[in-house]
Amino acid sequence: MSVSKSVIVIALCFLFSIDSVFSKVEKCYGCTSLVDVDCVLNPEQDKFVMDCKNLTFRQGIDSMRIFNGRDNEAVDWACAKATVSNDLPGNKTIKQVVRACAPKNACEQKVSSGITLNSCDICTSDLCNSSSVISVGFYSLTICLAMIFVYWK
Repeated sequence: MSVSKSVIVIALCFLFSIDSVFSKVEKCYGCTSLVDVDCVLNPEQDKFVMDCKNLTFRQGIDSMRIFNGRDNEAVDWACAKATVSNDLPGNKTIKQVVRACAPKNACEQKVSSGITLNSCDICTSDLCNSSSVISVGFYSLTICLAMIFVYWK
């Protein structure tokens, strides 16, 4: 009894997608470059490790009041790295990098007044927000498409 290659490819794609959707993040790097320049230069330090398990939205990424979030609500966490610009009086702007626990849909949320979201990356494994991150879902999709391209005949 042989299993066709297409069934195997579809099953693997399903497993990749489940991992990125249902994974539970417990720890992320949490920092802002306005407070500590190491947030940009060397974020993989114990001092930046943030425990996401029992946080509410305001205690995660929105402790910096970047997003118009919900207060006192449990969240399905992911890790985020955002680059934002804050408008200051006198037509001045300050840019910062923020890393933190964040809702999985944080990059889709409306930002607070006076803040511009320049980039926002979400990842769904522990401590995955230490560098420029492309969502795990992107990698899963790329792998699936490559497998389909190679094996689908």
